[in-house]
Amino acid sequence: MTFDELLAKYEPAHAAAFRQALEEIKSGIVLRVVVERLERGDINSAIEAMHLEPEAFSALEVALTEALNAGGINAVGELPNLSEPNGARVIWRFGIRNPVAEAILRELRQAQPPGFSGPVPISNREIAAWCQLTGNIVRREEVSLVRAMDARFCTEIEAETEAIRAREVN
Repeated sequence: MTFDELLAKYEPAHAAAFRQALEEIKSGIVLRVVVERLERGDINSAIEAMHLEPEAFSALEVALTEALNAGGINAVGELPNLSEPNGARVIWRFGIRNPVAEAILRELRQAQPPGFSGPVPISNREIAAWCQLTGNIVRREEVSLVRAMDARFCTEIEAETEAIRAREVN
């Protein structure tokens, strides 16, 4: 499959799974309780009242995993057949997750205040500052992956926000 074919197949599934997760979370929120706790200044309790457990995003996680796996298998399938100098064949394998990039994105997102009109993409400067503060060393590939994941996150949040506004107008 080409990249465009993979994108056409998996992009709608990602959007649908993300929207499903948000709908499930919204249906479980009692807005009065959240507002009450925010007015008391109890942010942690307000967040707890929103039931933002990772399990709510399990359908999205499955959709992302399927797309990543298909893309990785496709990329490995296009790699050349190589042999080591001793004649042993080089075997290419693809691992589905990048726990390092996932952890970096989670940590950076948690530290970032929300933007006025939605999430603000993580900048290279923020990543550099995070590396300096934590002492972590991040490879350029991981920075690219974190930025791509974050850009997708911001796009999906913006799309869902627009959909909510459209529903509220009607």
